[in-house]
This record gives sequence, C-alpha cells and structure tokens, in this order.
Amino acid sequence: MRRRVCSEDVTISSDELVRRNAAFAATGAFAGLPFPTNETLQVLGCVDSRVDPGDVLGLELGEGVVMRNIGGRITPATLRSWALLGRLGQGRPPSGHLVILHHTDCGIIRLADYAASSASRPSLSSSPRSSRSRQTSW
Repeated sequence: MRRRVCSEDVTISSDELVRRNAAFAATGAFAGLPFPTNETLQVLGCVDSRVDPGDVLGLELGEGVVMRNIGGRITPATLRSWALLGRLGQGRPPSGHLVILHHTDCGIIRLADYAASSASRPSLSSSPRSSRSRQTSW
C-alpha cells in the first residue's frame, strides 16, 4: 500500500520523477504484458489524485486499462479513446468488463455548481468561436 501524501510532500522534482521512472523500468515488471489484452478490464475513473483507480481496485500491471478524466465521465473523447484501443486489440472493440469508478467529495460537483452560478458571466475564453460553442452538461 502506498503511503499517504501530506501537503508539504506534493512538490516532486523532475529529477525525482526521472529516478522513479528508471527504477520502475529497471524492474522489467511490464515485460511480456500484452497491450491491450483482448479480454481486458476497462476502468474509467476521475483525475482526482486522491483516488487512484488502480490502487482502489487493487489492480496489478496488465490487469486492466485505466483511463481518467474529470469526474470519471463517459464523453465523446472517452469513446474515441476506447475505439483506438480496439484498433490496437486486433481490430476489435475492447471487450470484457467496464468499471466506472466515481468517488465521494469529487471536485466535479463544485465545478458544476460554479458553472451554474456563473452562467451569466462572460466566458474566460480568448477565442470568440469557443465562447459560442455549445456547453456540455455533466
């Protein structure tokens, strides 16, 4: 199990990240694992760093494909990504099980509340086109 990270531990240097990556690569833990497997577990979770879907579900390397986005929502981009994975999986769509993992205290709720309260405010976008684009509801 991973240790709990305190707020003062949040800053990680690039050098430390490179060191961690090299240590992982040196283990060869991923050697021989197919990507993606034909009968794989697909997990969609939130980007919230407090809730790692692999850790929550106790997944080992190769046991599933984990995708994350804001709120763990199925969006057109999510569907495109799953379709691309299907191309890697010998032209078939991913099969197996799909887990959509939501969690308590998700920031998407605050974002939805903010969007509702600021609907009459001008867009922060610098592009006139994007300020006219259709809003997607969560």
